[in-house]
Parts: sequence; C-alpha cells; structure tokens
Amino acid sequence: MMFPYCRCPYLLSTKPIYPYFMPYTWYFSNIINLPVKDLYETYTRNVHFSPLQSHILPEWPHDSKDEKYYLSLDPSPSTKLLRQTRSHDELNNIETAFRALIETDLEKALYLINHETLPFTSLFWLRHDIEKHGVFDQLSLRNRTALSIVNEILLGKRDTLSMPCSYCDYIQTVHSVLKWILETGSIDDGLSNDYDQVLDITAVLLIKIYRDKTILSTISDMIFKRYTKGHFINDLVWAFFQSHDPNSLIFIADHLKSEEPKEIELARKLLRFCPSIDDHSKTLEEYTAFTDWLKENSSFLSFTGESFQQSTNPMPYVVILEAKYLYKTVDLLTGRSFEAFTENESLLLDEYKELDNDTKILLANFSYRLHQRDLSSWKTWIDYPIEKQLSIAKSNREVR
Repeated sequence: MMFPYCRCPYLLSTKPIYPYFMPYTWYFSNIINLPVKDLYETYTRNVHFSPLQSHILPEWPHDSKDEKYYLSLDPSPSTKLLRQTRSHDELNNIETAFRALIETDLEKALYLINHETLPFTSLFWLRHDIEKHGVFDQLSLRNRTALSIVNEILLGKRDTLSMPCSYCDYIQTVHSVLKWILETGSIDDGLSNDYDQVLDITAVLLIKIYRDKTILSTISDMIFKRYTKGHFINDLVWAFFQSHDPNSLIFIADHLKSEEPKEIELARKLLRFCPSIDDHSKTLEEYTAFTDWLKENSSFLSFTGESFQQSTNPMPYVVILEAKYLYKTVDLLTGRSFEAFTENESLLLDEYKELDNDTKILLANFSYRLHQRDLSSWKTWIDYPIEKQLSIAKSNREVR
C-alpha cells in the first residue's frame, strides 16, 4: 500500500520523483537507463576476472643510456609520473619529458605509462601525446579503456575496443577502470573543467550503473573539497544521493565536526531535511542528534530524488509518518509498505490522515519508542481508539 504524502520534512503529499533528470543524460541515455539489476548481475558472474592483469609489463630496460629521464620518469614510488597530486607546472614537465622519451626509447615510455601504479591524472595529461605518436594499441587494457571513456565523455567518440575477454568480463573491466579513474584521479580534482567533467560522469556511472557504494566516501570528500574552493558540486551531489543509501549520510554528517566553516555550512545544507539540524546549535550536538535521528527513522525513509538541480534546499529523503506510526517498514524508492494492513490498522490510518502534522509527529514518535521499549505494551496501545492513543502519548505514560 502507498502511504499518503504531504510536503514537510517528515512527509510528502506530492512526492517528486526525478528518475530521468540526471547530469549528462543526453549523452549516456543508452547506458544510464539500462535495467540496473540485470547489468549488475551480469557483471558479478565472473568475480575472479582481473582486467588490470591482462597486460604483462616488460622487464625494466636497465641498459638504456637516457639517464636524464630516470630522474622524472623512474618507476619507483617517488617518480613524478606515478606520483599523485601535482601542479600544472610539474605535469607540463612530465609531458615534455615523456614526449622526448617516447621518441628516443619507446619501450621505456610504454613501461612507464602502463605501470600498474600510474595514477589517472598522468594518463589524462599525456593523452594527446599518446594519440599523436600512435601508441594507443600498445597501451594496457586499463589505459585503453580509460582513454576510450575519456574520449566518449569529452568528444562523443565511441571506440570499439579489441577486447581479449568476453562481454561479461568487459563489463567488469569498465567497472574496475572507472574505480581507478575516480580513486586515483580524485586527488587532483580541479585540474581542469574537462578533467572534472570526466570525474563527475565517472561517479555517475559507478553509482547509477554499477551500484557501487564503496566510492561514496571518495565522492563525499570531493564534494566538500570543491565547496570550500567555490567549485561546482551539483552533479556530484546528485550522484551521491542516487546511491539510495541513507546510511551514506553519515559521510556528510562527519563534516559537522569539521573545523572548516564552509564544510559545516554545506553539511547543514545537505542534511536540512533532518529536524535536528539547526544553524544555531553546536555542531557536535547536531552530529549526535542526526545520528540518533537516522537510527530511529531509517526504516521509514523514502527517497524523493530531489537534489540541487531542483532546489537550493534539497530534501532527498522524507520520513513516512504513517509508516512510523504503524511501525511498518517501507520500500525506500516507492514509499510503499512491505506488509499488509489489518482492518483495524486501515481504520486507524484513515483517522490518522485527518490529524494535523504536529499531532502526527507526536503519535509516530511515541509509537516508535514504545515499540522499541515494550512490544507487548505497544500491541495493546495500537489497538486503542486513536483518541486514547493520543491521550496516552500526551501524558507520556505507560500503557495500562
């Protein structure tokens, strides 16, 4: 059964759903609207396939005499090519050195660019030199897949890769590469508009297509770092909420404890749908109050799909008060109860709908806490007429 809704932090009467309003839908319409369950199950069929092992690296060419390139391109953890978080100047120096190396010692250049510890930033920055020198086919499967994804996002070019694996394995390859792009590339977020666009769409694909929740912490960190710098965050916030995971809100709530005022400001804005979030409260108290609220209401939350594309104060989740009152778990995406109503529950619900919102909240909260404290007393209380329920709730006394 679908519960009714009204527009407030607890309940929506005209619940807005935005399943098709998403960043870059115009480009990924053929992918983004595939049945997620079917695609994800296909991906999980071969859990042992590792796309990053498909390219065997040659032995390091020790006999090369180009010692000057060892300083900037040596494949050790301290190498600049393989290191993360670089400035534009350093990346330009890497590009100059790689361009010279690829012309004098192709084997060494390919060894470095295909090295397993290479961060996505380096590959992205060197992509034009790779294309210019025609060495795309000599790249590892990871790098070829990553550059094909970049070209598809930025240029609309759809490459047909020569895949040394089945389509099921290829789905996993793309997943692994997308995670590599985001996890190693997020450190250099803000490098350029094109770079950020690639990261944004990568996050969308990981969440919407692969339902990968392991990267939510990374996305959350990116959102708050961008906000403190005044950069665009709407698409990343949309992707984060599209995980449909209320527990992920803890990643946002953690920033209430930050010493950075801008992070606290954004955390409050994103969690405004929770009544315990108050600009005038102490942040540690807000954090504790929010985690308590989430624990109490998680079984009764419904996802609205709302984000910054629709509102400056988005309300991505609402508490279905009727469900909390009757202690019925609801489907997060539909707001429908998983359980059938008894005849008495249906009658109570009809009366409950006619109450004002404050009274609904009072009864719902009392019902939940009584259920948690004493199930037997709750069963007695819920069978009373609603007037008697309300009298007991107002006096906050035990059921007799």
